Amino acid sequence: MLSILKAGLSSIQDAGRVGYEALGIGHGGFADPDSAQVANLLVGNSMESPCIEICESRFELRATQAIQIACFGAWVELCVISADAQTQRIVPAGRAFSLSAGESLHVQRWFAGRTFYLAFAARLQVPQVLGSSSTDLANQFGGLDGRMLKNGDALAFESILPASANKPASNALPIPIWPSSSARAISPLRFLACRAELATQLHQQSYQFTPQCSRAALRLQGPALQVNAALSSALSAGVIPGTLQVLPSGEPLVL
Repeated sequence: MLSILKAGLSSIQDAGRVGYEALGIGHGGFADPDSAQVANLLVGNSMESPCIEICESRFELRATQAIQIACFGAWVELCVISADAQTQRIVPAGRAFSLSAGESLHVQRWFAGRTFYLAFAARLQVPQVLGSSSTDLANQFGGLDGRMLKNGDALAFESILPASANKPASNALPIPIWPSSSARAISPLRFLACRAELATQLHQQSYQFTPQCSRAALRLQGPALQVNAALSSALSAGVIPGTLQVLPSGEPLVL
């Protein structure tokens, strides 16, 4: 079992739900599927197994029994503190490691990236809703009571296998896990309402991501885009990742 000491902005996510868009239920699931799948593979899980997803915030948990963990995603500093709080060790992301009973794991510093995953050598004991254990925050179901994790939550496992029973291809990855520090343009961006003049405005300006971001959207700070009344009142519609939505104020959001 795991005890959540400091939840930050975290939730339980898996590969998501497919086929319920007509009912107003989005796919959801991992915000960064590649990183979550790598974390699962490192502990020998199937790639769609549920993980704890952490969005750029401090996070701490304590293991009440020995468990193997893998971490992957954003470039963060991880620290394991002993049960008696007398010793600590830094653990690298991108490989599997073990927590003994009573030890706590601290995600304490973020250097780059926004989303980070903890995968476990056992399946988290959370019910499936419509074929998925992922947390649907908008509709308040899935995961743990349809909500973000909070301090004091306890997470159990369906079963825990010894590390030797899980046979990942490798417990370390021969690839760089830290993102490049250089910025790059992402093209093409897909627009909620496609307007060539908006694309021209966007590419002529510089924007930065702001801290006011979530799993649903990344807010951009910079010159307001000029939008007409018809565009700003567009009806809601299904979108795909990477869609750029422009608010009536001219503020762009990357969904």
